[in-house]
Amino acid sequence: MLPEGMNGLAGTFRVNEMVYNTIIGKIMNREWLPGMKISSENQLAQELGISRMSVREAIEKLAAQGILRKKKGEGTFVNRLTSSIQLNSLIPDILLDVSNVLEIHEFRLFFEVGSTQLCAERCSSELIEKLQAAYDTMCRVNCISREYAEADFEFHRLIGLGSGNSLIIRMNEIMMNMLMAQQIKTNEYLGPSGGLAEHKKILEAIRNRDAEVAGLYMKRHIQVTIDRVRQAMPRDAEHAGRAAAPAGTNENGFPAHAITAEETARGGSAASPPDRILSGASIRKRREKKNG
Repeated sequence: MLPEGMNGLAGTFRVNEMVYNTIIGKIMNREWLPGMKISSENQLAQELGISRMSVREAIEKLAAQGILRKKKGEGTFVNRLTSSIQLNSLIPDILLDVSNVLEIHEFRLFFEVGSTQLCAERCSSELIEKLQAAYDTMCRVNCISREYAEADFEFHRLIGLGSGNSLIIRMNEIMMNMLMAQQIKTNEYLGPSGGLAEHKKILEAIRNRDAEVAGLYMKRHIQVTIDRVRQAMPRDAEHAGRAAAPAGTNENGFPAHAITAEETARGGSAASPPDRILSGASIRKRREKKNG
């Protein structure tokens, strides 16, 4: 039941907001899944101890945002939430499913490569030290966890900040906030060792002010993530009914060729064995040969 004493216009607004958040909470907690019919207005009003009108207003707002769908004579249902809906409303980040996460990573493939190049050209020494601190935290934690995900998130946020472009900074914040709730899952696809190897190379290129190399490493890093998410999509859809790991993966669900500790020491990654890694020097050599 909601708190009492909410009288007047301000009180009505607070009640509507709390009803809205309650419904969002049920969706976030997977109590109400996409396609599922939610409780009726009367049921919700009774459950929360408020008027039916307050419930109706909250449902109308959620329907306008595309979170809920009203069917005449049938009731109100939870929509499948897409990345485009998220951009047009304030849907909590956790509601994105794996297919929408893939769309955002595909957008990153074009957007974040450019912002990384600008960061290498423009960022301050202080920002590079902050990038180093975020990377150091990832190395210290070195496991799939909330702390690792937050350090990963901070690393990419700082790169956007280092671009010095206000529009890029804002778009980067929106994009990363949308992904934050799924960051732990994304890190599971990559494995911590692969993520560390890729982030180290991006950081070194930015420190060396080599925009082209920094962009190339960021592009490869995001492409690896996209490949892993695509790999995981059928696995995530079927995991509830399957005990064995899919073909090409180990018992933990990671690719069978996942990086080893020795490969990490040599600078490898889960999708980029040591013999496939391009060093900054080799990239520059290729560039000189092409220009020569």
